[in-house]
Amino acid sequence: IKEALIKYKKKMSSKLSLPEVMFDEWYDAVINKVHKALNNLPTYSFNAVLSNSIVRDELSKLQEKYIFVPTDKASNNVSVICKKYYNQLLEQELHSNTFELTQYSEESIIKKHEQFLKRNGIRMHQENKCVPYLYVTVKMHKSPVKFRMITSGSKSSLKQLSIAVGLCLSRGLRIVKNYSRYRDRFHSRNDFYIIDSSKEVLDFMFNDNRTSYRKSVSTLCLETTIKKHDLKLEGAFNTSISTVVVLLLSIKLILALLLSIMLILALLLCKYNVNILRDNVIINVNDKFLLIKLK
Repeated sequence: IKEALIKYKKKMSSKLSLPEVMFDEWYDAVINKVHKALNNLPTYSFNAVLSNSIVRDELSKLQEKYIFVPTDKASNNVSVICKKYYNQLLEQELHSNTFELTQYSEESIIKKHEQFLKRNGIRMHQENKCVPYLYVTVKMHKSPVKFRMITSGSKSSLKQLSIAVGLCLSRGLRIVKNYSRYRDRFHSRNDFYIIDSSKEVLDFMFNDNRTSYRKSVSTLCLETTIKKHDLKLEGAFNTSISTVVVLLLSIKLILALLLSIMLILALLLCKYNVNILRDNVIINVNDKFLLIKLK
């Protein structure tokens, strides 16, 4: 816990451009709370097999020939793969259409990314000055057993850019979703098929009183790998987003104008003697009449 807190202090100090000393009081408070919580815990027996030196030596011997990887769809489970076969899987994935060979070194790639981020007002954190790495998880629930290739970018040179792009896409998705809900008021057609939480699925399955039969959804055509040349987001996505943004801005402007007119009329009605005659508004200001034609 102390190592994690010290690491977090350094991260926030770099991110906020503040000295680490300013976080010492917070660090001490957290450590004191942890000590109090540990002192109040009841004693219980646990399996300390990994603290046995003999067990650790045997694990080290196994790691010379095998790779221990997480099991897909089964948290806290570990699968064991032959190291030679594991390297073959990585090599096969690296020579697929997913990756491209490059002549740049790791240092030059990171430096190029850092310059790009700096030009766009994004600061690269020190712990992110590295490239993503590739690892394999085992799909034990498949028959025969299959493998999932994962490129981990939790600490990489483009992590901050990925966070910024994710926020932009989520905001754009929210705009499209709200626009779709607005259109659904005028027709029964649903043109938005993206679900970002389990709540909508549960509401669809259990809260629909119109039908009592079970519902099924086919995902046979669900794709988990999309090639770069198949991505055609620029035209369709930008067009739909720009249309929605223009529509929302227009509605907002119209509402603002109507609100301003209503406020002006309310002030005039309170301060002056106002008479409305057919299509005209007659305002009496100090015995002087002002005629406003509504048409």
